[in-house]
Amino acid sequence: MRMRRLMPLLAVVIWSMPLRAQQPLKIAIDVKPGDEKVTLEPEREGMVPILILTSPQFDAATVDPDTVRIGPAGTEASIFRSMLEDVDKDGDIDRMVLVRVRDMQIKCGNKTIRVTGKTVDGRSFEGADSVATEGC
Repeated sequence: MRMRRLMPLLAVVIWSMPLRAQQPLKIAIDVKPGDEKVTLEPEREGMVPILILTSPQFDAATVDPDTVRIGPAGTEASIFRSMLEDVDKDGDIDRMVLVRVRDMQIKCGNKTIRVTGKTVDGRSFEGADSVATEGC
């Protein structure tokens, strides 16, 4: 009998507890892998390769490609194509994505490209790489 009286109270306490948003996992990305100095031309046609690296904390193969967004804010462009391969030759599988330059909405003077998205199990992630703009 006493338990029945406590159940509604317990439900109110649990319901009123604030939910903490889980912080996105920080991941490593590489815009134009292999380039020492990464430059992007905002008005250029074509694609830019961006590497999402696997690490001990993050498996790039678990990325849900439909959720990935790329650009100065990490909300602009969706990916055009996604491939799994060991790009950095470290023995694990990375995810290489191609994105249209114009879709990223780069402006002259942008210094960072951000990648945001979710894994297939719903975990948010984000990463960034430094870039320079040219042809402005």
